[in-house]
Amino acid sequence: MTARGDQSVCVAAIVPCPPARSLEAEWRALEARAAPSLFLSWAWIGAQVAAFGTPGWLARVTRGGAVVGLALLGHRKGGWTRDGWKSGWRGASLHLNETGDPDHDGVMIEYNGLLVHESDDEAATAALIGALLSHKRPRWRSLHLSGVPEEWAERCRAQGLATRLLRVPQAAPFTDFAALPPGDILDALSSNSRQRIRRSLRWFERRGPLTLDRAANVGEALDWLAALERLHSASWQAKNKPGAFANPSFGLFHRRLIEQSFADGIPDLLRVRAGSQTVGYLYNLLWRGWACAYQSGLVYEEDADCRPGLVAHLLAMRRCRAEGMAGYRFLAGDSRYKASFATGQDTLLWMTARRPGWFTI
Repeated sequence: MTARGDQSVCVAAIVPCPPARSLEAEWRALEARAAPSLFLSWAWIGAQVAAFGTPGWLARVTRGGAVVGLALLGHRKGGWTRDGWKSGWRGASLHLNETGDPDHDGVMIEYNGLLVHESDDEAATAALIGALLSHKRPRWRSLHLSGVPEEWAERCRAQGLATRLLRVPQAAPFTDFAALPPGDILDALSSNSRQRIRRSLRWFERRGPLTLDRAANVGEALDWLAALERLHSASWQAKNKPGAFANPSFGLFHRRLIEQSFADGIPDLLRVRAGSQTVGYLYNLLWRGWACAYQSGLVYEEDADCRPGLVAHLLAMRRCRAEGMAGYRFLAGDSRYKASFATGQDTLLWMTARRPGWFTI
């Protein structure tokens, strides 16, 4: 920690989380001065608070008395655990901008970190980690960092924390419209991708013109989310997998997000049809000129040319580009269709950072 009298130095404090209304006011005030990712906006954080309540702790970073960084810290108590025939002690953990409850955290935050102005990011992050190591409360053994940029691993190690990846580093592909040549988006794709998508377009157009509709109000958006959920769940259950909506917390979170942020133009529920037949639904989130392709529910058929995801995202990207948006984010995950459209990618980590010492309750 550093001297509080130095006006150029970031100082962090870990404090009990204030009530939701006070938290919102403080978060929105800093958000207006920063340039956060969608997942650090009050649209996302506020939906989490509305769905699951405020977490136990708030990290507040100041410089010269002014707040320059904020983060929620969910706390999960340590205790004995049993997994099949194995049992052992699970140390207490902190969860950056998550609740610490595995069911609630299934909403999958990405581009995670501190809510902070870019110029203060490195110093504020260092101050946060230092404060976590020096404060006696809350007690913790591991810090869970979901969907953080790669530099978080080195920042943790620089302060003596041992890092461990919970999954392989995840590519998050995106299409930057400024990197595309003039003309149709298809013209920028590889010959193989163009042929594959054009075959699929013709396949659907035999049923009627392809149309892309946007939910006009909250009620319609919630109805389309429910339709998306049914299609999404059916396609995953056909693979003997549960799908995202099998966790009730997932749907609850996104209904709260739509209810609270639709008026701000953030949730973007899209329906694709070929003639009168539904091709599928997309649930995108619009943030600072970028569309984030978050979830989909599609109608699949037994035909090699039936590629509803490719067609739906192409139509959505065309609309976003025509509306003057900067680009289209496919978010984390290695899928062929993402690589087909991408002009670049970020890398995100799901990791833990363990503090020194062998045991912390």
